[in-house]
Amino acid sequence: DVNSVSIGSRTNIQDNSLVHVAKSNLSGKVLPTIIGDNVTV
Repeated sequence: DVNSVSIGSRTNIQDNSLVHVAKSNLSGKVLPTIIGDNVTV
């Protein structure tokens, strides 16, 4: 685990979905993965 994944309320992540995180972008800025409210992935 290199970074955080935040999943909001009432979201739906189905079978065989992949949520990828990276430690940082090319400039070194930390970019967590955030899935907001009422989002279906």
